[in-house]
Amino acid sequence: MSVAIVMPACLDEAGLAATVEDFLATMEDAEHCVIIVADHTGPGPRDEPGDGSGGERGGGRMAERLAARFPGRVRVAYQTPGAERGSAVRTGVAFALECTHAERIFLIDPDARFGAHRLPEIIREAGRERADVVVGYRLRLGGALFGR
Repeated sequence: MSVAIVMPACLDEAGLAATVEDFLATMEDAEHCVIIVADHTGPGPRDEPGDGSGGERGGGRMAERLAARFPGRVRVAYQTPGAERGSAVRTGVAFALECTHAERIFLIDPDARFGAHRLPEIIREAGRERADVVVGYRLRLGGALFGR
């Protein structure tokens, strides 16, 4: 199964690298597994490798580093500086539709509060239910993972 994961960086890259690495490891066996990071800031001056900077441009530099580190598996979709989160989502989904052959597209925040380990289960359940859309939300303590 080919999967595209859209992560709108939205000026928050605190957990971006760890989240991307977690999803790449979880989806290692997926065909054409591509993580797409939609970034508010667009391309800009590159940092020197290993200079420790990052975060100043809202995820753009970190996204570029991740794309360089995982060529073909991490791609960056840029959008106009100052755009809102909804625009980042639309940019990322449009990029996934135009530039990948993904059978499933997932929208995931960089903090990935549900954890990458849940993604295979979500994919299986979506297939079993023949779902066109799966909406994730934070569970209350003791709540079920799947519901209608």
